[in-house]
Amino acid sequence: MSTSTAAPAAALETIMLIQVNAAGNNNKFYELSKMPDGSTFARWGRVGGGAGQSRTYPGHGSFDNKREEKLRKGYQVFDGGKAASAAVATTANRGQLQQRVSAGLFPSGGATADLIAHLIRSNRHAIDTATGGRITVSDSGSVTTALGPVSLVQVTQARHELAVLRAGYDRLAVEKYLTLIPQKIQNVRATDWVTQSWCREQDDLLDALESAVTMSSTGADTGDVAAPIDFRHTLTELGRGDDDFSRIAAKFDRSRNTMHAANRLALHRVWALTDSSGPVWEKRKTALKHSRELWHGTTAGNVLSILRTGLICPPSTAGAYNTTGRMFGDGVYFSDQSTKSLNYAIGSAPGQRGRGSGAGNPMMFLADVVMGRECRSDAITSSSALISRSRTGADDRGRKFDSIYVRGGHCGVMNNEMIVWHTDQIKLTHLCEFR
Repeated sequence: MSTSTAAPAAALETIMLIQVNAAGNNNKFYELSKMPDGSTFARWGRVGGGAGQSRTYPGHGSFDNKREEKLRKGYQVFDGGKAASAAVATTANRGQLQQRVSAGLFPSGGATADLIAHLIRSNRHAIDTATGGRITVSDSGSVTTALGPVSLVQVTQARHELAVLRAGYDRLAVEKYLTLIPQKIQNVRATDWVTQSWCREQDDLLDALESAVTMSSTGADTGDVAAPIDFRHTLTELGRGDDDFSRIAAKFDRSRNTMHAANRLALHRVWALTDSSGPVWEKRKTALKHSRELWHGTTAGNVLSILRTGLICPPSTAGAYNTTGRMFGDGVYFSDQSTKSLNYAIGSAPGQRGRGSGAGNPMMFLADVVMGRECRSDAITSSSALISRSRTGADDRGRKFDSIYVRGGHCGVMNNEMIVWHTDQIKLTHLCEFR
């Protein structure tokens, strides 16, 4: 027996079988490949446990015999690897990932090479950290687990299982999710690790994976290694002498808080963003009128995903408004206090457990946010009462609210918080780098 990382390229047919049992911490895979000489190449191991072991079985009937043997033992056919097999074939020979990202983000040229390298590296780091190395991203961009390449189909299936887990621990959903997205769990037999905070971390991981898989397969059919990856936002770097750069630097400095860890940082570079969905936001702004220019902090590992698809509003759970771990429920959070938002980029915000940007300079978005009718906090209203009023109440003219505005010192928070529930109220205008 030996170790192997993938099925042989010459295989006539390959099938992946899995046996999962979260309660028993017993997630196994068994891959069979039918070879031209009639033999069967087998590879097996633990899901998330590396490449595993391999062996060749002789005989023209060995493929069917081993498959039936494993099916009788409770293994099931896993088609995720098959769905992504074509992507691996193209990715393995391509590379040039930075050029394709550059072409997508800077269609007019003038790409910032070190920014592209930082964003790709941070995306890879986020996936590696979140999964404990169970999912890897190669230099060429291919995304793999012990089961083989990760596909967009797998990511979609994982989102479905995660939606089930938002309502609480479900053994079958856990088994399916950890098979699709293997990662280190301290005690998988326990049930208390499936929390809303963990679910939100998985949202970030799935966004990062979706971007990585999309980048690894874009342009696969054209054979053009420089085919640009499709991003919702494109970038143009501002010069330090530009008026907009000076305005943003002043805006950042005006709302610093010396108590924040991010206060040590200064604005270094700024890129203006062009949003291909801008007309949708313009329509929303025309309808709701009132908007604010606000900061949104995030880790560098999320930046590529946000540039590709925009910000995502976490879904509510079973029709209810989730408040666990987020004081003011589901939504996209902003602040007009710069270092408060930048704390999220360096892993110093509440609940982040030190999840920062990794290597490289931290980054933050500036956004034009349509607030519409704001449900505002006061000195006597609790956070739960504010959430209820914002979602089910109305203003003094009987109109529903479009956002929440929480002033620092109210509802147990120290800094201003602004929350919107619909992403068409958000237009990202600038990407800012700090050091």
